[in-house]
Amino acid sequence: MLRQVILKYVRPEHHALVERTLAEAENFFKHADRDPVGLLEFKLAQTELVLLDAVEAYSRLTAEQIPLFTVYRMWFFVGPGSDFVMPAELEAVKNGGQRVFNTSSREAFFSDALPVAESLAVQPSGSNSVRR
Repeated sequence: MLRQVILKYVRPEHHALVERTLAEAENFFKHADRDPVGLLEFKLAQTELVLLDAVEAYSRLTAEQIPLFTVYRMWFFVGPGSDFVMPAELEAVKNGGQRVFNTSSREAFFSDALPVAESLAVQPSGSNSVRR
């Protein structure tokens, strides 16, 4: 599934770099017995992309659009994924999100954007609360 996220959201010229970066951690753990004193540098961007993949997979499997996940997607596009985002319509989302919401930190962005996403969320029938 992660490959689908890369193809969907990452510009073609960055596919190889993103895939190589994600493979570093996988190979480190896969071959840990060969280098027991080796170190893996933590790269937040890897985690951010894997989280995007999880959000996309959940939405695909359940057909639900959870406000928190919507805000995470937006955060990814204006924050850690901003240099890799594609296609044009996502560029528009990125630019709009940067103008409307505080992008100085993840916390500030979520504080601004989550109440808006929750207010726009469609409630499941028979439910009185917004799912997070």
